Formats: sequence, C-alpha cells, structure tokens
Amino acid sequence: MDLLPLEILHHIFLLACSDGGRTGLFLSLVSRSYHDIARPMRYNSVAIIGYRNIDTFLRCYKNDRAALQTQEQESAPIVRHLLLTTDATDMERVIGTGVTESLQSSLLELLQLVGPTIVTMSYTCHVQLEVLLAEHAFPRLRELTFLRNFARPYCQSAGATPIPTYPPLPRGLPSLRKLHVILITTLDHTVPVILARWAHAAPNVTHLRVSNVRGGMGGMEWLQEMLEKKRDERPYPSIAHIVIQPYTRPVHATNRGGMTQAIHGQFIAQLDAYQQNAPADLNLVRLEPAAWSQMLLREWRDGAEGGDGAWPEGRLYTQ
Repeated sequence: MDLLPLEILHHIFLLACSDGGRTGLFLSLVSRSYHDIARPMRYNSVAIIGYRNIDTFLRCYKNDRAALQTQEQESAPIVRHLLLTTDATDMERVIGTGVTESLQSSLLELLQLVGPTIVTMSYTCHVQLEVLLAEHAFPRLRELTFLRNFARPYCQSAGATPIPTYPPLPRGLPSLRKLHVILITTLDHTVPVILARWAHAAPNVTHLRVSNVRGGMGGMEWLQEMLEKKRDERPYPSIAHIVIQPYTRPVHATNRGGMTQAIHGQFIAQLDAYQQNAPADLNLVRLEPAAWSQMLLREWRDGAEGGDGAWPEGRLYTQ
C-alpha cells in the first residue's frame, strides 16, 4: 500500500465503496492510514435505511466534510449513489402520526447536500419525492427509482384526508435518462397525471419502467396513447424504451378488492397484445412481478457496482 500513489489508492477505494457503506466502514477500521484514505471515498455509495438514521448520517457527513476541508484535502466526500428507504418502525410512525415537519426538513437538508453530485438514487420514503424535488436541482442524476405512494388513507367519504396538491416540478433533472416508478397507491393522482409532471421535469428520459401496474390507475390508457400516437404527440415524447411490471397475480380466484385471477389474466393478455403491436421506435417489455422491497435494494446495489440494476439488458432490449 505504501508504494502506490495516493491518487491510485483513492481510485481503488472508490471502486470498492459501492455497496451502500458497509465496505467503507470496514476499510476505515483497518488502520489509521486506511481510515484517512477511505474517509472521502466511503460516501461514494450510501444506503440510509430508516428515518432515524438520516440525522445520524448528516452529522457524520458534515463532520467529515469539515475535517477534510480543515486538512486541505484535495478529495472531498462525494455521494454518487444514494438509497433512501424505510424500516418497520417508520411505517408504524407514519400510520400513527403522519409525516412530521422534522422528517421533511431532514430529507430536504440531505438532498440539498448531495443533490449536486448524485448519479443514481432509489427513494421510498413517505414524503412524496415531488415535494423535495421542487426545492432542489439534481444536475447529474442519471437514474432514479422512486416509490409513488400516498401515506395517509384517502377515500371520498365525509371528513376524509383531502387529495394533496404538489408544487410544480422545475426542470431540474437535465441528465436523467432512466426513470423507474413503483406504484403502491395512486389514490391522489392517476398514472397519466404523475407521468405528465415527470415529462415536464425530466424531458430527456429515454427509459421508463413502471412497476406494480394494475387496472384503475390509468396506466393502460397512458400506454395505449404512447403506442398509438406519433412520437412528438405522445405524452412522454423522449421515451424509447418502456418496461411494464404488472401487479402480482392474486392467490385466490376472487377477493373483496375485485382483483381476481381472471381480471389479472385479462390485464396480462392486453399488455402482451400491446407489446406485439408496439411501433418500431418504441420498445415495450413486460417483466414478471416481484416483491418491490427486496427488488429495490438488490437492483440499486447492482447498478452502483456497475451492473444492469433496474434495467437488465437481456430482458429490456429483446422483444
């Protein structure tokens, strides 16, 4: 190690720190010299699981930035790959009290710090991502996966939680090319409304993946419009590749929600028919359903390590 230039060691450590922080932590514990080399590199890939860890990360990150600036180090800690997701305690907290101002403030502070440098991000927190994106620009972000849910129950009965309104999204995502939306509930807005906002904010996206699609969300109507119209008239004109991942087939033949196995079969048949008749300039692929929580972490790590991530080449480009 003593024979290698510091620049080479930084590059080696940068390549090693691609698993969300675990390797960077272990490298820092080897020795004092390893700790100093890894200090700016270990933030290359950061996985924050659980809201309680956001403020802890912010303290560590700001302390390391201040220390390295004091030492006049040439390499500053830079976050390039970010995973923000929840744990079981977060779900209980949100159901009980809703999203707090302190949580939203912490998320805003975090994204303000790392927004200028991140290249890939996976986000599944209860504060809608559109609210956060309205406050900051992400000039280098190329790949984004986010969970689209509505944390507070909504129904049309008297006294129900009103449908939220979100601030307009600025065009702060000029580098975004791959967008993956995981739909859990869309009770606040339909798929066409959601994607229209992203078509404005990220007009250069070429790859779109929508997971957990089901009937009643407006997704099939949006897809039909994409397939039937000319490119410049489509709701998202820049898109050249669409990956649809339907909802999981119901276990029982019937259930109270109406999502029976028969309806699921009809949904898949319609999607396959769309795929067969897709225009030459629009590649449409259907992926098999998957548990999104397990899928998210696995695909994010794979992408940060240089793999296909959420965009497996063999399935994405082969009809």
